[in-house]
Amino acid sequence: MEQNNDWIKNLKQGDKVFVEVGHFSTYTVRPGIVERFTKTLIVLKDGRKFRFDGTEVGSCYPSRLRQHNEETITTTGYRNTGKTCRGP
Repeated sequence: MEQNNDWIKNLKQGDKVFVEVGHFSTYTVRPGIVERFTKTLIVLKDGRKFRFDGTEVGSCYPSRLRQHNEETITTTGYRNTGKTCRGP
């Protein structure tokens, strides 16, 4: 299933996002905040860097940005479990 990343073009400094990190057959979703932009990257406050297609640079696990909105939280079943959010 291909993800529509049009929302990434509208990100601004300070916007909230989810970072979905795959690990074997599971994934973890962590909240993140956009700190700044470069010509080719989106940089989060925790130092993670993402391309404008939503994929992370330099990660040993497949990681991508997910839109932070109520619809995403509801349709994917993300629930807050402290420091991270885990999928269903």
